[in-house]
Order: sequence, then structure tokens, then C-alpha cells
Amino acid sequence: MLENVLLNAIEHNDRPVPSLTVRAWRSDELVRVEIEDDGPGIPDGMKSEVFDRNVTSESSGSIGFGLYFVHVMMDQYGGTVWFKDADPRGTVAVLTFPIASGRVTFS
Repeated sequence: MLENVLLNAIEHNDRPVPSLTVRAWRSDELVRVEIEDDGPGIPDGMKSEVFDRNVTSESSGSIGFGLYFVHVMMDQYGGTVWFKDADPRGTVAVLTFPIASGRVTFS
């Protein structure tokens, strides 16, 4: 899911050299990840619509499945994803992941 959001931020950036900043925090209940870009931003009216199936920009040439998939998977695992404006320009993708209950072991 993170890879899809990162690639989306680069693909839709209008700068010759896109810039991304990734931040993460952990609390007792969740992990919050923010991916900030310096692109053109997402109009307010599109911030929720970009998660609909088959929504894509005309210039990307993609099929519009990526952010839909991210939204479905985040919902499936109890997380959230949304976009907000970056300052002075660009977009911040905010993803929250619940802390897994139980202990994970690897062998």
C-alpha cells in the first residue's frame, strides 16, 4: 500500500525532480505514516473521489485501480487513508495502521 502511494506521488508530480518526505509515528493504538510531495496537489473536491474505482488523471495513462486498492486494503485491515494539503504546495497522504494484537513470531 505504501509503495502504491509513493509511486502515485511521483507519477503525478509536475516537478522535474519530485521531492517526497515520509514521516511515521507510533502510539499505543496505531502507526501513522505521512507521505508528503511537492506536486500540484489534489483539488478538495477530488480528495475522496480519487479512491473510487477507475478514477485516474487524464495524463497518467493508468487504469485508476491503485488508490482504490489502497483504500480497500486499508479498510480491510482496520486502517484509514486520506489526503490533505501540504504547505506551501503539494499533498500529504495520511495512512493509519492499527497496532496488531497478539505476538508475531518468526521461525
